[in-house]
Amino acid sequence: MKKVLTVSALSLATFSAVQTAKADETQTNSGQTDDRSTQVQQQQVSPVDQAQSKVTEAQTNVNVKQNEVNQAQAKVDQAQVNLETTQNEYNDAANKEQQVANDVNQAKQAQQEAEKTAENATSENIQSTKDDINQTQQQITDQQTQVDQAQSDYNASQKVVEDEQNKVNDAQAVVDQAQTKVDQAQDIVDNSSAKDAQDKVDQAQANLQQAEQDKQNVEQQISNTEQEINSNQNKVNDAQAAVDQTKSDLNTANERVDQAKTNVDNANKAVSTQQNKVNDLQSKVDSLKDQVDNVVIVPQMPENAMKEILANNVSAETAKTLQDMYMDPKTFNINNDYLYHGPQSDKNRPADYANLTYDQAKELTLFAADLVNQYRSQAGLPPVKVNEDSILYALEAGQKSNVKNYHDTKVLQTIMKEHNVSSYENLHKSYMTAELGSMNTMYDLKKATYLGIVGMMFNDAGSNWGHAYTILSSHENDDFENKDNTFLGVSTDKFGNVHYEFIYPITLYKDQFADLNTKDSQFSQQNLIDIPDNAATIKEYNDQKNKLATENATLDNLRSVAQKAEQSYAVQLNSQKDAQIKVEQAQTALAQAKDALVRSQAHLAKLKQDQQATVNKVAVATQNLEQAQNALKTVEVEFKSELEKLAQAKEELNTAKNQLAQAKTNLSQAVATSEDKKTELEKQITKLNNLKAQLVQKQAQLESYEKAGVNLAKANENYAAKQAEHVTAKQALTFKATKLDQAKAEYETAKAVLDKTTDELIQLQSELTQAQNDLAQALKERSEEEQRRREQEKELQRVENELAVKDKGYHEHNGQVVDQNGKQVSGWTTKNDKLVDPAGNEFTVVSKEASNDTTETPTTSFEKNAQDSAAKKAELEKKAQVAVPQASEKVTAITRDKVVAQVTATSVVSETSKDEQKQGNTLPQTGDKSEMGLVSLGFTMILGMLGVNIFRKKRVK
Repeated sequence: MKKVLTVSALSLATFSAVQTAKADETQTNSGQTDDRSTQVQQQQVSPVDQAQSKVTEAQTNVNVKQNEVNQAQAKVDQAQVNLETTQNEYNDAANKEQQVANDVNQAKQAQQEAEKTAENATSENIQSTKDDINQTQQQITDQQTQVDQAQSDYNASQKVVEDEQNKVNDAQAVVDQAQTKVDQAQDIVDNSSAKDAQDKVDQAQANLQQAEQDKQNVEQQISNTEQEINSNQNKVNDAQAAVDQTKSDLNTANERVDQAKTNVDNANKAVSTQQNKVNDLQSKVDSLKDQVDNVVIVPQMPENAMKEILANNVSAETAKTLQDMYMDPKTFNINNDYLYHGPQSDKNRPADYANLTYDQAKELTLFAADLVNQYRSQAGLPPVKVNEDSILYALEAGQKSNVKNYHDTKVLQTIMKEHNVSSYENLHKSYMTAELGSMNTMYDLKKATYLGIVGMMFNDAGSNWGHAYTILSSHENDDFENKDNTFLGVSTDKFGNVHYEFIYPITLYKDQFADLNTKDSQFSQQNLIDIPDNAATIKEYNDQKNKLATENATLDNLRSVAQKAEQSYAVQLNSQKDAQIKVEQAQTALAQAKDALVRSQAHLAKLKQDQQATVNKVAVATQNLEQAQNALKTVEVEFKSELEKLAQAKEELNTAKNQLAQAKTNLSQAVATSEDKKTELEKQITKLNNLKAQLVQKQAQLESYEKAGVNLAKANENYAAKQAEHVTAKQALTFKATKLDQAKAEYETAKAVLDKTTDELIQLQSELTQAQNDLAQALKERSEEEQRRREQEKELQRVENELAVKDKGYHEHNGQVVDQNGKQVSGWTTKNDKLVDPAGNEFTVVSKEASNDTTETPTTSFEKNAQDSAAKKAELEKKAQVAVPQASEKVTAITRDKVVAQVTATSVVSETSKDEQKQGNTLPQTGDKSEMGLVSLGFTMILGMLGVNIFRKKRVK
């Protein structure tokens, strides 16, 4: 047997392992057996090569597809240009066709008019038109006479306007002259002493009137002030009364505020005390809730319903209430498993309902007993009990049942006799759920058990509430020796139904089972199994919750009282503020009223003083008026002639003004008459112009009649030409439309090709991106593997040097490191009595001289480490299995004398890695490719194999 070591160079890092194979199973590539080496070659693709190949392929695909996209885009651009050009040509052809069509319509209309004119161009119509022309010419002559007369009338009215305007101008000159005379006479009077005397009389008269008015004003003010004094006195009296009342109201408000504050303090203390009480209860409820949340709770049943069930007298109203609760989604939520939320871990516990184990039946029985006892506790009834016998009894009843959808009474009677008991069985028909494959876990079985109990309690009217009675009752009407001795066992049958066995250790009907020996019943009180007392915990939880609700209601009431007290206190504070404001306002009003009274009294005193002054002033003004009047009488006699002249001039001025006004009135009437004449003239001219237009039209009609034949021929010729031109235009339009459709089709085809190639390009770019990402990941992994390889080679070198120190006797001699033959080891140095290899690793060893001085060679620390390394290497060699890595490489088998690794991976490997690989195959000290180096390399290969689980076992061929 020969040992063959293989080296596998990966694309990212080199891993090695050792494999043992028989010599006769190892062949060289040439088919000959070599005792010293066997070469094996494997050629595979590395991850980096695969990734690089995919990137190259993807990039090539992208480049090819990009070229296709560019070509497709060029075709689309050209098709777009062709389409636009063709569209413009089509638009021009369409516009021309429309224009020609319009010309055809116009020519057609002209032809029709010409035909109509030709039809009407009879001799009678021609003569009639000539007669109309003659008649119109006569009407024009008559109308011209009317126009001439209207022009004459208008010219005459204009002459009247001119005459009246001259009269107005003359009258204005007379007025101006009269005004000059008045002004001169007035100037003479104004400059005379008579005017001054008159002014003095007027002034004296005005002074007297003012003095009398001042006297009357003072007298009125005195009267008003006396009334004001009386009013102010009343205001002072009222303000004083208001001050007294508001002070009284303020005192009352202060007392109410104090009382309200006391009420607030008392209410807040009561709230605080009650809050503490509620907090204590809430802590208890929260603690109990944590316990209750960990158990399955049955829906609460009305207390009166339980009483009626136990009395076997359920009213129709109660039955409807229970049925409504059962169907109400807010109560049970039928579509959500009646609020059943068992432990989720039960879903991971498989259970076979047809082959229920004892432990599973025990778990179901205790689960059901807890649910039943919750109802019995609510009804004040003793709990059911469970023992091993009741569980075995239920298991037997379920396993032997052969009836799919009802009680197997034959089996039940048999096992009752066997066990010397009486029992009632409640059956939950869950076989359909089982048939649907929904009863495969303990969660499913507990859920079915739960649903059965809830259904029997709330939806049992069809069985006259017998199932509910069995759950709640102790069968007080039956002849039992111990009415509180009720046992429960639960199991499932092969159909998936749930059996609830309520067992009593005495026969139910002695006349039917007289042979039973009830005293030897297997059911006793001594082997009971504890049932979780969740009912008591739930009852306490509900009691504490109800108590908490009551105390919360009390707290709410106290808070309401406190809130009302706060509100009342706020109201009283506002009232207090209002009362204080009213006191201040009343006091202000009293002060203002007193001030007003004082001011009005002072004003009255001043007015009485002013009254006397006005009396004196009136007397003086009367005397001055008499003196001025006497002086005026004297002056009026002297200037009487000037005054008469002034009066005469004013009278003449008024006469001239009246005459001017009349002249202006006459002028206005003449202008209005002239405007009427002008309107009439324009009316007659309009009639004349209309007649002339009619004459031109009739003359044209006559000409069209006379040339009807010629005009019709021209219209027919023009219409035919336009029709021919239209046919040509439509043909051109059809041709352009065909070209346009073709251009559109070519564009759509090119666009579809572009869209398709673009989508393909996007897909290929995505694939290129993915390939680039994969390549980057592969390069990263290769780098990491390369790093690990270098670390392994470094460790390999250290182990080889460590073994070399022992096997070749490396030691320090004269400051140098030499082997056992005294030959210097290249690259090694010493430091602090230790050997240091070229990589800086330090080795402790006893000098050769020291070892020669003793009869027994001591074990050095290095030798101990080497022994440990050898032991570890031996253990690893024993456990190791050779695995040929799947990589892109050429593997060469090596012997103990030679290690060769040829890497053929297409991925990039650094020159440093290659050099390190060569160094790893040759001992650095002497260049000796020894067996020790081979063993060390194999040891490192095993370490690499154990560190990376990517190898597989394979026979070398």
